[in-house]
Amino acid sequence: MITIVAFLILIGVLIVIHEGGHFLVARASGIGVVEFAVGFGRRLLSVTHRGTRYAINLLPLGGYVMLAGMDRTVPQTPDSFYLRPLWARFVTILAGPVANYLLAVVLFAWVLAGWGVATVPGPVIGQVLPGYPAAAAGIRPGDRILAIDGHRITSWNQISVLEGRIGSSPMTVLLERSGHDLTVTVTPVRIPGAPGPEMGVTAAVRYQRLSPAVALSQGWTEAWAAIAATAAALWGAAAHGAAPPLVGVVGIASLAGQSLAVGLSQFIFFAGILSVNLALFNLLPIPPLDGSRLLFIAVEAIRRRPLSRNLEAAVNAVGFYLLIAAAMVLAVHDVTGRL
Repeated sequence: MITIVAFLILIGVLIVIHEGGHFLVARASGIGVVEFAVGFGRRLLSVTHRGTRYAINLLPLGGYVMLAGMDRTVPQTPDSFYLRPLWARFVTILAGPVANYLLAVVLFAWVLAGWGVATVPGPVIGQVLPGYPAAAAGIRPGDRILAIDGHRITSWNQISVLEGRIGSSPMTVLLERSGHDLTVTVTPVRIPGAPGPEMGVTAAVRYQRLSPAVALSQGWTEAWAAIAATAAALWGAAAHGAAPPLVGVVGIASLAGQSLAVGLSQFIFFAGILSVNLALFNLLPIPPLDGSRLLFIAVEAIRRRPLSRNLEAAVNAVGFYLLIAAAMVLAVHDVTGRL
C-alpha cells in the first residue's frame, strides 16, 4: 500500500509540474489555455478564471493542460496554438521538459542542503555485520583500520583491494580504538552479492550540509550528470544491439517504494532522478511526446508551412498506440523479468 501511495504522489507531482511548465509559458507567450487539470477522469471540482478552467479530477495520476486550438478541426481564435508564432509554440512545448529538469535541480538541492553530501572519513568502520568474521574477531563500529598484513591503510578503497588479493586466507588487521592500537586476525568469507570475500564491515559515512546557494549549484550538476548517465546508457545499448535499460510503470512503482523504505532523502533523490528521465523521455521525437511536436515545428520552419492536419493526426495516433504497446511490454517485463 505504501508503495502504491508513494508512486501515485510521485507521478502526480512530476506530471503536474511538467504541465505547469507548459501552462505558464503558454500564458506568457499569448497562447490560450482552455483547461489546467490535476488528475484524469470525472471532474470533481472546477473553477474558471480568466478564460481557463482549473479542475481536480477523480484519478490522481498526474494532470494535463489543454491549449487553445490544439484541435485543428474546430474554429481557431487569435490565441490558438497554431496561429501563434513558431518561437511561441516552440518554447511552450519545450517548457514541460525544462520544468521537470528544474524540479530535479530543486529536489537534488533539497537533499544536499537538508541532509548533506555523504563523505567517507578514511578507513573507519561504520557497521559490523552480525555473524561475519569481523564481528567474530571483535571489530567494532568506530574502529580505524591502520594496516592489513603490514600494508598501511589510508583509504577505504585499499581495504577492498586487499580483501580481493588475500581472498579467504587469514589476515592480520591493525586497528586504532579510543587512541590505542589493537591487532586481530580475520578470515574473509564470501558475502552474497559481493564481488569477492569480505570481512563483513561497512565504511562510516558522514554528511555535510551545503548552503542553499552551493546546494542549488551542485543540484544543477547532479541533474546534468543524471541526463548524461541516462543518455550514455541508451547509446551504449543501441551501439551494442542490446535492449535499452528501460523500466515500466510497475518497476518505477517498486523503486519508489524501495527508496521510501530507505528514507525520505532517498525518496526525494529518486524523485529527482525520475524527473530528469521524464524530461529526457519527453524530448524523444516519438508522437505524441513533446519531442515530436518540437520536430513538427522544426519541419514547419523549414517548409514554411505546417504539416497537413490529417498527416499530423495520423502520426500522433500511431505513435500513441505504439507507446501504449511499449508500456504493456515493459509492465510484463517488470513482473516476469523477461523482455
